Amino acid sequence: MENKLITIATFPDALKAQIMRGRLEAEGIPAFIADEHTITNQPYLYMAYGGVRLQVAEQDRERAQQALQASEPFSVDPAPEHFPDQCPNCHSPKVTETTSINQPSLLSLLRNVLTFRDPQTPVRRFTCANCGYKWIVEN
Repeated sequence: MENKLITIATFPDALKAQIMRGRLEAEGIPAFIADEHTITNQPYLYMAYGGVRLQVAEQDRERAQQALQASEPFSVDPAPEHFPDQCPNCHSPKVTETTSINQPSLLSLLRNVLTFRDPQTPVRRFTCANCGYKWIVEN
């Protein structure tokens, strides 16, 4: 019997396709990704190719579709709205909020223009007193 691959899902980018491939393989279903490199390197071809395709063997179609439907949708955890209570690096509770004068610079201007970011986006800077790790939380 020939193992024919069929497309069970398409994605706008390779990252989401890789995540779903990992979910299928965790269920014991071999999965393959088609057009990953083409769409990643030449995103303007997305419409021509129909996106990044997730494929499985024809005999695994039903199991794969059930596994995909049972999986949780993609989500992004929101940024914390309060003062972080521990360092994300060493998990120490010795965290302080550091403030600095927010002077516009050429680098921040370029970043804002290139990422279509509002220049007035509030940014909070934190430092861990235990390990010295520094991080930024954008509100």
